[in-house]
Amino acid sequence: MVFLFLAQAPPPANCGAIEAARDSIPLYKMDEVVVTADRVENQAFRTTSSVSVMRSDEMRSLPLTAFSDVLQALPGFLVADRDGLGHDPIVTTRGFYGGGEAEYLLVLLDGKPINDLESGLVNWNLIPMQEIETVEVVRGASSALYGDAALGGVINIRTSSADTARSSLSFDGGSFGILNAGLKTQGTAGNKRYQLFASNERSDGFRAHSTWQGTAFGGGMTLLSRDRSKLRISSMNQVVRADVPGPLTADELYRDRNASSPYYKADGKHEERYQAQIAYSARTSPRAEFTADLMYSHRDADLIRTFANPAPIVDFATFAIVGYYDTSLYGDTKERRLHNNEAGARLKYASVDDAGRLQYRYVVGFDGDYGHIDNDYHRYFSGFAEDYLKGAPKPGGSIARGEGSRTKYALYASNELRLDPWTLTLGIRYDAINDTYTGTLPDTNIAATNTAWSPKVGINVRLADGDGYSSSIYANANRSFKAPTLDQLTDQRVIDFAGFMRVPVGPDSYLYSPYYSQAAPFSNALLRPQTAVSYEVGTYQRMQLAHDLSCEASVAAYQIDMNDEIDFDFATFSYQNVQKSRHRGVESSLRLYWMHRLTAFANYTWTSVTFRSGPFAGNYLQGIPRNVAACGVTYERGTGFKASLMWNFASDIQLDDENDVTLPRMSTAGVRISQKLRPALIFIDIGNVLDKKYSSNGYMLNQSAFLYPAGGRVIHGGIAIDF
Repeated sequence: MVFLFLAQAPPPANCGAIEAARDSIPLYKMDEVVVTADRVENQAFRTTSSVSVMRSDEMRSLPLTAFSDVLQALPGFLVADRDGLGHDPIVTTRGFYGGGEAEYLLVLLDGKPINDLESGLVNWNLIPMQEIETVEVVRGASSALYGDAALGGVINIRTSSADTARSSLSFDGGSFGILNAGLKTQGTAGNKRYQLFASNERSDGFRAHSTWQGTAFGGGMTLLSRDRSKLRISSMNQVVRADVPGPLTADELYRDRNASSPYYKADGKHEERYQAQIAYSARTSPRAEFTADLMYSHRDADLIRTFANPAPIVDFATFAIVGYYDTSLYGDTKERRLHNNEAGARLKYASVDDAGRLQYRYVVGFDGDYGHIDNDYHRYFSGFAEDYLKGAPKPGGSIARGEGSRTKYALYASNELRLDPWTLTLGIRYDAINDTYTGTLPDTNIAATNTAWSPKVGINVRLADGDGYSSSIYANANRSFKAPTLDQLTDQRVIDFAGFMRVPVGPDSYLYSPYYSQAAPFSNALLRPQTAVSYEVGTYQRMQLAHDLSCEASVAAYQIDMNDEIDFDFATFSYQNVQKSRHRGVESSLRLYWMHRLTAFANYTWTSVTFRSGPFAGNYLQGIPRNVAACGVTYERGTGFKASLMWNFASDIQLDDENDVTLPRMSTAGVRISQKLRPALIFIDIGNVLDKKYSSNGYMLNQSAFLYPAGGRVIHGGIAIDF
């Protein structure tokens, strides 16, 4: 990942004492002003939700080499790595695990959603690290303000603003062919502020067939900036070419964890994304503001993907499966060509009023989105291991085509009543989602409408508010939902299978005859939205332990009852509303500040997610860790030297619903050392310092384990120059 360290504007001649005093006072996390939790500015300490914030200076101090790593430094998250170097992560929070097929997090870029239209998945590498100013995270169901997809939480990535003229250039490289470069400049042209950036990142990959290259570019300009109004345009674009190494069986992993199975030798993606935004804000009174945002995005994607399955052995007389062919899997590779266009509009009015000691703030708004998808599947290759070793996969004819759309509109309102030390929040949102699709396969024309009301009530009580000790407690209850994704409703991908028919030819003698079949598409047009009722309690605490030592602590405990949960049903080989589940957990965080020299943190998350219905009632859901921990420390000297260490741990991840196979526990540590030598900053990162061998993700299929090995030790460093 490219890191650009921005030059600071030179201070006024008389501000040395002021800066020295400011540097001795830490900026506490709980005093941060956040906008994501309530869609208006509020202190994290006063919210009725579980909120975390990370600023750019902290991101660049810790050994975080990809944006998804940022989440690992916050409580409540596990990031599973499928390519070994962080380019293809799966993010799990509050017990929601999409397995890389669906996302339970809503991700915003400056308040506008960037989840993919067809799946809701997130391109975690879209925004270069140097563009990020702050990351705000709200954990837990947030449909009352954000609607569909905000079931696990909301992440708002806020980019930097062009307040001062500055430019920077960076280069870094290291293990596994990592080579990155970035440029950023910002300033004024006439009376208009502008920002421009470009970055190019590449890696040969930790494993065979895992090359990744991404080019990002964009910027913004403030067209209008007055005392009471502002108009800004911006753009974020990316082109990615990547190989996908796929999982390894346990035997393949034992032989060579750096390998890629021949089944996946053609797998990969080529994606182009282009986004443009217009944001307008105006103060209609000293205490009221109106905002309007318009967004358009276009995405072209060429995706090649293989499903490799154990070949069943079927008895000729009973048609029962009596075993599986154990020397080779049967692979099915297909190419998907996607063309998506999306447009969205967001209108919001927020106001603050006083009535004596009572202060009330309210926000009302409208969200509207329209997306159109063109979907085309092509046959590519299929066969057993020997076929993939000898054959040359190549594009074939189209086997399934279709086009569809998703129209979403929503109205929401939230009211906060504050009578110190009490804060009461009431919110409600109405969502309507209309889906249409017309396909070439039989029974693939659909028209579906899903609507939902999502209420929320929350309360925050500030128990103490002093220089030496501050404390607040909060609680909330809400109802949320998640509509089926377009892929879950309409995806026309079919899987080709092969097996062997066991035909008796004598006593204890059989003839094995291959047979071939094809499953129906994964999608299910009859899926209902998932709904959830959740409850949460938590506390924020801040204490001055000594003159130069202080700490912050937060704890959140929650329960989420899920109904009509969507899961992949292997009995029908399609998505079904088959389960109910209960999500419970505790998220805790402790931070220590010692002057301006040392900052330390420790996070621990316990999660329990169990089935409440079906054949696995009482079992834990697969892919979700029961224990996740992270801790880190950063030491800084006034000479510009910084050193940091970060450690991550996860355990008790089930690979199957039967709870027969558990992924071994994993732990890894990273180090970052940097030195500022104006106008440059030099840094070196060491990831997985102890070169641990582990897998952070996997799954079971027909009693066979498929695992994704994590990368080994990674060393890379670079330089960033301000000019």
